[in-house]
Amino acid sequence: MFDSKHLIERLRMALICMIAFGSGKVVASPNTESTTFSVQAQVVASCSISVTNLVFPNYTFEETNGESTGAVRCTTGTNWSIGLNAGVGVGATVQNRKMTGPGGTTLDYNLYVDDDRTVYWGNTPGVDTKNGIAVNSQWEDFIIYGKISEQQSQDPVIGHYTDTITATVTFN
Repeated sequence: MFDSKHLIERLRMALICMIAFGSGKVVASPNTESTTFSVQAQVVASCSISVTNLVFPNYTFEETNGESTGAVRCTTGTNWSIGLNAGVGVGATVQNRKMTGPGGTTLDYNLYVDDDRTVYWGNTPGVDTKNGIAVNSQWEDFIIYGKISEQQSQDPVIGHYTDTITATVTFN
């Protein structure tokens, strides 16, 4: 026979055990094992360039100016230099470019880094190019200034004149 004091004590102990051991259910702890691994990437110097076509107004034997816009985007911290070649006109140089027209006639013109049109834009990095350093990996705009002078090496005939310039970004 149990007295009430003894019965209460046994119930209290049973309740403590149920709470401590999850109502009598035995839960096995899972087995685990861990490892670590490395995550790596390398950011390298990289650039992209874009330039719009330069279309001069109609030429009538007077100095004629035109502009083209461009943009360069490089990895932050990248030194860049934008060069323009002489074009495809026969006998062209970076200081005397030539558009070709009807019958092989030419129309002389030049491209410049500055809006005063005094500094020729060539393709020798550090000499006659536009230079910069990327500060935030955003597109940076630039302008190419063009001029057809009134002094021509030959009389151009009526017609359409074209040239193709290659813009190159050199970077490190």
